[in-house]
Amino acid sequence: MKLLSNPLLSNTYVYNQDVLSGYAVLSIQASKSVGLQVGGRMEHTNIDGNSGAGNAEQLSVKNNYTNFIPSFAISKNLSPVQTLRLSYSKRIQRPSLQYLNPFKDISNDRFQRQGNPNLSPEISQTVELGFSTMIKKSMINTSVYFRHTTDIIESIARPDTYEGKPVTLTTFDNIGNNNSIGTSLFGSIVPLKGATLRGNFDIFTYKPSTGSSFTELAGEAKTYALYKAFVSGSFTLPNNLIAETFFILNSPRRTFQGRNPSFNMWQLSLNRQFLNKKAKIGINVVDPFNETKHFKSSIKSAELTQQSDFGIPFRSVGLNFSYQFGKTNFNPQPKKKRGVNNDDLKQDSGQQGTGN
Repeated sequence: MKLLSNPLLSNTYVYNQDVLSGYAVLSIQASKSVGLQVGGRMEHTNIDGNSGAGNAEQLSVKNNYTNFIPSFAISKNLSPVQTLRLSYSKRIQRPSLQYLNPFKDISNDRFQRQGNPNLSPEISQTVELGFSTMIKKSMINTSVYFRHTTDIIESIARPDTYEGKPVTLTTFDNIGNNNSIGTSLFGSIVPLKGATLRGNFDIFTYKPSTGSSFTELAGEAKTYALYKAFVSGSFTLPNNLIAETFFILNSPRRTFQGRNPSFNMWQLSLNRQFLNKKAKIGINVVDPFNETKHFKSSIKSAELTQQSDFGIPFRSVGLNFSYQFGKTNFNPQPKKKRGVNNDDLKQDSGQQGTGN
């Protein structure tokens, strides 16, 4: 059997990104109750990407840009357990490889996908006013914020043809800017002995301002409220029993063309410790009331109307057992290093364009 190479189905893409940066932070204790922190980071990015597959549709790219990323925060201690904080921050999110690779995936005869190596990074600026307090063993953090994001990276679906057949081609582009107003709440409470509840809730607006070149591709121009929530709890019961649970709830993610699927999940577990708490056995249940989880998305623009709904089996029940040998630590925590972390890549494929 002879293997034949098809350059249209081959993908070899080399992408190099070098970032040269320097940063400084100044902290000042203005008084016993007022603290001030000012910082800044300068970054210069060089990008060089090219395809080695011989596919004329795969593009090469060379790009470089410089960004100044300042930060500012002032905090006021209202009491030993209450703090008020005002901050300004700037964040850069560079597109990760899944957005950049120009290889056209034609494995599906109706829906094709292609990256864009000429994407610019998203830049978001946030002003936030936060308040935190302690009430006995409970802690509450709440804040309101305004976020301005430029060069939003989102997916774009448009009608296309491939070998004379109609297809939907999904690509990526910097579609415009977005202003968000939001509020967040985080709390950790101890309602009774042996029980701890934690929760985080965030709600924010989304209404992008797109460029004129995307007019025919855009959907309805409305202001949408998006939210995400996470709640967890742990309970220590008699006879060395430990019950734990967590719940995730995310609203549908808006895009300038429509919406991407929402997501929620509930997990419960009950474990029993024995042999001086070195061993643990238990049962774990995921989404006990949802055998199948459905993910719905929609696009509605002047050029394309599309709806999709796919489901996957999700409910599961499992048994787990663990035993700790001596003081062995299989997951040692690495020492924290000072410097710039590589946490600026945009990873999610939802492209909600909110800068979150």
